Amino acid sequence: MSAHLDTVFPEGTDTRVSEKEGKFFAPGIGDDTRGLAEVLSIVRALTQSNINTIGDIIIGGTVGEEGAGDLRGIKAYFNKNKANGYISIDGPNLEAITYLGTGSYRYEITYSGSGGHSFADFGTPSATHALGRAIAEISNIVTTSDPKTTFSVGPITGGSSVNAISETASMQVDLRSNSKSELDRLDEKFQEIVKEACEAENRRWESNTLTVDIHRFGNRPPAQQSEDLPIVCALQEAIIAVGKTPVLSGPSSTDANYPMSIGIPSITSGTGGQAGGAHTLQEWYDPKDGYLAVQKNFLLILGLVGIKDEIKPILKLLS
Repeated sequence: MSAHLDTVFPEGTDTRVSEKEGKFFAPGIGDDTRGLAEVLSIVRALTQSNINTIGDIIIGGTVGEEGAGDLRGIKAYFNKNKANGYISIDGPNLEAITYLGTGSYRYEITYSGSGGHSFADFGTPSATHALGRAIAEISNIVTTSDPKTTFSVGPITGGSSVNAISETASMQVDLRSNSKSELDRLDEKFQEIVKEACEAENRRWESNTLTVDIHRFGNRPPAQQSEDLPIVCALQEAIIAVGKTPVLSGPSSTDANYPMSIGIPSITSGTGGQAGGAHTLQEWYDPKDGYLAVQKNFLLILGLVGIKDEIKPILKLLS
């Protein structure tokens, strides 16, 4: 079990907490500071209760869940260690069960050329023109709605002056899908467009000086599981035990993606209380009834690993 330590905010962001009318305000306080607080509460409950479990429990915090982190924390753990199951504590909904993973590929595309003076060197391929060609074609890609498949051009940079032919231009692109085959199909089309934009700009000026660098910096694998998996059913029962109604959520992108994609039963369990404003400087958290999520996950863990002389583990334990 883990929650993620990182937030979307850059180093130096003021994360001091303020309180108003029972709500706490701070960047990252819900995503995923609350998850970390619940993880620590579960550690304390396990320690103070002196319950003898049958299976081992490993609890920690991960890095790289947000932004360009590419799930590097959870990947590093599961690339070196075995496990029977995994629970991520994330998301502001106690009743939510995330058992499907949305995959994504993230790219930085950079066009590079010789550049020059906008008048004297007119006829030289322009990196920003190639970038514009690519963006225009990307915007026309047709994707499926089921499985949901999306694309987005994010930050773009390029050029040095209004009277200069651009030497370099770049963009960051996010490709997503709930299906690996659809994600790979979108990826193939995207890369064709990116390369063709470079070739088209060179052809326009009868040149071969412009080049393109395609750098993938993110690979979050999509993953599918059955809603009847024991780990999913166990979380449903734990939610019912604390007086709430479980909700099977649609696919999402969380730390659970990676272990799920390599065949380890994995879920993301929502936090308690109420939260809002995620990924903004106005993020807030209301702790009312937040303890119910700690109870839920405490029961879930005990059910999965079993208690000596009391209950058998729901998960098939490693030998």
